[in-house]
Amino acid sequence: MIVYLTQNAQDQLRELYSFYKGLGKGMYARKIRLTILNRTKLLSTNPRIGQREENLKHLEAEHRYLFVKPVYKIIYKIEGQSIFITDIFDTRGNPNKIKG
Repeated sequence: MIVYLTQNAQDQLRELYSFYKGLGKGMYARKIRLTILNRTKLLSTNPRIGQREENLKHLEAEHRYLFVKPVYKIIYKIEGQSIFITDIFDTRGNPNKIKG
């Protein structure tokens, strides 16, 4: 399976990186970005590794998620032979924001 980052997920990853870099934590920003990208690679061989995302059940697209320590969720959906990363969500935020 091929894993794609949607534009939204790319923007969120870029914002996350910029946020930590702006705080003077450039090495931490790179580490978080690399950790997230490495987790997404797991999906190409194990697409159902993540749990179903109940907050997006109403979209009927079987969204799933993977945790990335310390506080991030990678939200994705499977369509045919493709996996689309739709969000990179900070779990410290309001969970209602995830409802799309």
